[in-house]
Amino acid sequence: IEDHELVGMDVADEGLVQMSSFSQEKMEAAKKMVLSLVGNNRQNGEKKKYAGPPPEEGKNYEGKITGIHPFGVFLEILPGAEDGSSPGLEGLCHVSEMARERVRNCEGFVKSMNTDVLTVKYLGEEKGKVKLSRKAVLEESGGGPRGNGRRGGGPPTGKGKPEGDAAAEPKRDLEEEKLMEDVITQAIQDL
Repeated sequence: IEDHELVGMDVADEGLVQMSSFSQEKMEAAKKMVLSLVGNNRQNGEKKKYAGPPPEEGKNYEGKITGIHPFGVFLEILPGAEDGSSPGLEGLCHVSEMARERVRNCEGFVKSMNTDVLTVKYLGEEKGKVKLSRKAVLEESGGGPRGNGRRGGGPPTGKGKPEGDAAAEPKRDLEEEKLMEDVITQAIQDL
């Protein structure tokens, strides 16, 4: 504010920046500085939209983490234009869709995985927002919801034998429990 001799500056929750100044020249210089900080991702006050091919509902994507918040993780699942004219397709993997168990500390959980990429399933759009799920990917590869013990989720066969490759399910559950323990330990250490 002082460097550009602004009278006031406010950043709204949706990211809109309002500035006031007595000098038009100083105001333009401040505007250029703000645009350089945010990557000039807005044109005439409107955020640029993804312009690539639409994602396929139900398909798994490798998403690059772009933001971690208490309510979930933002991921870019499809890249933008190479020339920067349009951003990539970004969506939210809500904290309830991060794992089969409850995630209490989203930031600690993600940081403990020591990765900047997550495999997520595209669930579609709701109210213009892209919905993603890591839990759906885990359930697909791990044999369904916890406690089921069988793959596919169909009725019991009555033969007393696990269906498909569900015999490996206890090992997967142990690996996932170990990961959850590591996440909890890391979250506690971060406090």
